[in-house]
Amino acid sequence: MTIFIRYSLALLLLVVSVSAQAVSFNRIVSLGDSLLDDPGGSRSPLVSDQLASRIGAPLTKLALAGSTSTSLINDGQHTQAAASFGEGDLALLWIGGNDFLAAAPLIIAGDVGFLDTLESNVDLIVSTLSDAGITVVVFNLPDISQVPGVIQQLGISDAIRQASAQWRDRLNAIAANRGATVVDVFSVFDILALQPEGFAVDGELQVPSPAFGDLASCPTCTWADPIHPSGLGQGVITNAAIAKLNAEFDPAGTTPLTPLSKTEMASLASVDTFVNLAGLWFDPAFDGEGYDIVQSAGGITVFFYGYDSNGNRLWLISELLEDRPALNQPITISMSVGDGGSFQQPVPGSQLEQWGTLSMTLSECGGGEFVINGRDGTKTHAVVKLADVVGTSCFAP
Repeated sequence: MTIFIRYSLALLLLVVSVSAQAVSFNRIVSLGDSLLDDPGGSRSPLVSDQLASRIGAPLTKLALAGSTSTSLINDGQHTQAAASFGEGDLALLWIGGNDFLAAAPLIIAGDVGFLDTLESNVDLIVSTLSDAGITVVVFNLPDISQVPGVIQQLGISDAIRQASAQWRDRLNAIAANRGATVVDVFSVFDILALQPEGFAVDGELQVPSPAFGDLASCPTCTWADPIHPSGLGQGVITNAAIAKLNAEFDPAGTTPLTPLSKTEMASLASVDTFVNLAGLWFDPAFDGEGYDIVQSAGGITVFFYGYDSNGNRLWLISELLEDRPALNQPITISMSVGDGGSFQQPVPGSQLEQWGTLSMTLSECGGGEFVINGRDGTKTHAVVKLADVVGTSCFAP
């Protein structure tokens, strides 16, 4: 009996500990180079900003643009973090890009000795952080041979790709030895280059290397400049990091972090949040009535079909809306009705009477809130899109 009770208690504690897992940290600190430091704000939000927002923890930025693994240690980023953070905190480390860029000519010549220094430095950094009780997440590097600036100066180099793959493997070994978690940026960017359709922003393919540009000239470019991922590229990395954090710290899916949505990715791409409303909309709680929205170059017309307060069929038509709608921006339009017409003699448009108003707020591409108010009362619809129009998209550039 005693053995059974002890076994039951142990099992209960195990269940409780597993169910309590979640991606939750008290504070977050970022260490590294310009991949986690954007002084001008042109490539933000960075993955560290996105993760801090998703986790709901304050972010301290120690990462410094231009850092190599050696200068990070000389500047004391790791020791400062270890002195100020501990159990329950998360460190995000992304370093090595500048080590690779400085060594690129040597790599092409067959000399990859810099990897030994990089490995030793990163091992010291990770061990210092983990010994302080900090949870460590490290990001490996994309294939450096596909970085636009490297292609411009050196062409596509198989030797640099091989060195990038070697660093991926060495970092995996460091993480396994030190109990850290690796976000595999190398593989994500490989997949992006081979299958860009899987990362499309509302039908617009991302443009991986060798193309790059600012958000105005190339909103769907993965790279903002010759060596830095754009805000959109950082968003891709953020979703990879969220998937890894969920798998590592919340395998049961108790309270998983939510990845960036299509709407959020479109915002990062600086794609104009022009919402295409065309189609059929309804509130599942009010099945039997709904909205038919026609959208053209001239504007938007909304039709409501349902019943009035006396149980008679009610058809309403809106004025022409010429404004471009945007997400989370309410738009109110006038709704009119035709009274006294017949099958043979319909009421002409010039004789329609104002019935009331319709206020529309779209919180996502296929959902939002419509509030209709007029002669027969007020009703709020939590609408979803029942049918789309072939060839249309939520966002238009």
